[in-house]
Amino acid sequence: MKPLQRHALKVVGRIFRHGNLAHAWLLAGQEGTGKEELARTMAGLLMCENPKLSGDYPEPCGLCTHCGKLSRATHPDLVVTEPDGAFIKLHQIHALQKNISYPPLEARNRAVLLLHAHRMNREAANALLKTLEEPPERTFLILTASSLNALLPTIVSRCQVISCSGLETDDIVEILSREEGTDRTEAEIAARLSDGSLVRARDVLKFGTRFRDLFFTFISLPAGKRFSLFFDVSKAMSTNPDSFMLSIAVLRSIVRDMLIIKAGRGEVALLNPDRVQELEAAASAFGTEGLSDYAERLEQMERLTGRNINREIHANALLAFWAGV
Repeated sequence: MKPLQRHALKVVGRIFRHGNLAHAWLLAGQEGTGKEELARTMAGLLMCENPKLSGDYPEPCGLCTHCGKLSRATHPDLVVTEPDGAFIKLHQIHALQKNISYPPLEARNRAVLLLHAHRMNREAANALLKTLEEPPERTFLILTASSLNALLPTIVSRCQVISCSGLETDDIVEILSREEGTDRTEAEIAARLSDGSLVRARDVLKFGTRFRDLFFTFISLPAGKRFSLFFDVSKAMSTNPDSFMLSIAVLRSIVRDMLIIKAGRGEVALLNPDRVQELEAAASAFGTEGLSDYAERLEQMERLTGRNINREIHANALLAFWAGV
């Protein structure tokens, strides 16, 4: 199977071939894009006896003793730390530091994976700085984070940042179809609405497709009758932070498609191609300027979704645009 972060892995291959190994890397990109897979591949390259570095996508040999222990998660020189509940806490960083205070036991290098590093609390982050400033010999840290802004700038500056882009739609469809038995049509819809995140694609399957169907039913009603579904749609949007975030993503995809239809840009792929008739009908009822302004409102709202906001009030305000046609 092809690696998910193919571009980033090519970058890693060049780094390892040239021997320019930083003592700490930071793999940055949204959740659900294969950062942990990449981090574990990098750990394998650091610890494998005969890593394959010549191809486009470097990989551990898979045959040596170290690769065997890594595959079974029993290698003593691989240290993995991830959130304990909501955060990575100070006692976890202290345990990590104690764990790496001696030389690697078996492999030529030790790899430390700090997963979801953006979820370190401030005490843990400050404690980690000491290790980043004075890393133990033959010990390499690999951090993953979905947001650089959530990390201390001093942590970011002490790492070599590798950007991890969103996944290809075909990759997400393949994973959902093969590993989870998702109907391919549903998998394609989820992948298009996922913004390149496998996590979001799975969330779309659980909630987003149901909300999308409800919303298309809502806007397909005559303008004067939409109020009958108004509060059903609002409730579906505002149930919890995740439903609100996903409903905003669905609305953005629909507005984007309507703007493409109004512009007559048939060469641009729609995110909701199975609903083209409803999209065309809805697009005819709105002006381009109004839809563009609404798209900006959705972008602004998406930036607020992680904050403590009154979701019901904001959902009602967003839906009023459609009910008032």
